[in-house]
Amino acid sequence: MSSSSDRSQSTESTPLPLEQPEYPILTTRLRLRPVELSDLADINSYRSIPAVAEFLPHEPHSLEDTRATLSKMIAMSSLTQPGDWIDFAVELVDSPGVIGEVLLKWDKDEPKNGEVGFVFHPNVHGTGIPTEAVKAALRVAFEHFGWHRVHGVCDIQNLKSAALMRRLGMKKQAELVDVKWQKGRWLTLCHYAILEHEWRAPNT
Repeated sequence: MSSSSDRSQSTESTPLPLEQPEYPILTTRLRLRPVELSDLADINSYRSIPAVAEFLPHEPHSLEDTRATLSKMIAMSSLTQPGDWIDFAVELVDSPGVIGEVLLKWDKDEPKNGEVGFVFHPNVHGTGIPTEAVKAALRVAFEHFGWHRVHGVCDIQNLKSAALMRRLGMKKQAELVDVKWQKGRWLTLCHYAILEHEWRAPNT
């Protein structure tokens, strides 16, 4: 016979279904919604740029590379179990065309936590658009999905991504030196994170 504490632990370890938001998610300047097959050309336009691919796991994409990646993204249009991920296409409210992506991934081992990732066309760097888009995704993570903690990881050389996460109140919690071999060099990865109560603080 299981004790009441055993039953409590079992219940806590079973993840509840996440509250899926209505799409598109709107900000002052942007729309976020799950990626679609029609986004192929737009997404390839920046994933094929060497400077963009520098800090991504892959080399600059061919159109077929992007098509294969997009197929995987489309297969994940909602988060139904830990380990699932969703890739949001980012568009300007007053102009068609995808200018970047923000990813949310549900932690497989700790279902109250998740990860955020992002990639944007260089044309929108320095405009505040990437920060606005990632902020919207964090709002979904905390207010819809009910996550307790969201973390992001970037190469120590990726200064723009690190600065974006700091602007959103994410704090550097770890620096893993030479932890991964990728594209002919050892990567040092910086881990940033923000907790739900920190996100809700007035100055966030």
